[in-house]
Amino acid sequence: MSSGHGHDQKGHTDHADGGHEEHAEHEEHEEDEHEEKEEHEDKHEDHSEHKSAHKEEHKVEVKTPSVKVTVAKKKISELDLITLILVAVIGRILLEPFPSVEPIIPIAVYAGLRYGADAGILVGLISYPLSNIFMEGGPLGLWSFLQAIGGAIAGAIAGYVPKLTKGNLVNYTIIGTIIFELALNIPDQELLIWPFSIIHIVSNIIIALVVGELVIKEK
Repeated sequence: MSSGHGHDQKGHTDHADGGHEEHAEHEEHEEDEHEEKEEHEDKHEDHSEHKSAHKEEHKVEVKTPSVKVTVAKKKISELDLITLILVAVIGRILLEPFPSVEPIIPIAVYAGLRYGADAGILVGLISYPLSNIFMEGGPLGLWSFLQAIGGAIAGAIAGYVPKLTKGNLVNYTIIGTIIFELALNIPDQELLIWPFSIIHIVSNIIIALVVGELVIKEK
């Protein structure tokens, strides 16, 4: 009787010990799974941080081309600005005997291409009224205001062109002269007036070619 009871106690003890070992193994398995989950989350966070850093680098790379364009223009000095205006004014006075032949638009375009829109605007805006003091009709009148506006627009447009070249000087002189003629002739309900507008465009192309050869050194 007593030996059978002892066998049951031993079996119960073995069963208890076995259950305890299984419970311990189960806890160790859960801890391993928890550690693997944490490692997986750490890897995911590292991957997200790497992805975020890559995006930031990509944003910087996209922005760099716009910076290069903004530093292309040389700052104009007061002496250079006065010199350009005087050359434009004196050139127009000397060419007065030849109708519609004057150098202001090509010089304003050159100023815009080399020094930026502000310089181009000032040369075109000031040169026409100033030269009109010495021209027939004087500086006061609608024509003087329209000439100043047309010259300023021509110089301003050239100021946004990133590179100073002989080709750009000729091309934007043509565009600026056409805009000038439109600004001057629209109040008379005209676009281009024959032959004066055509003479102005052709003569400005020739002047732009001469100016380009004299002052632009292309590599």
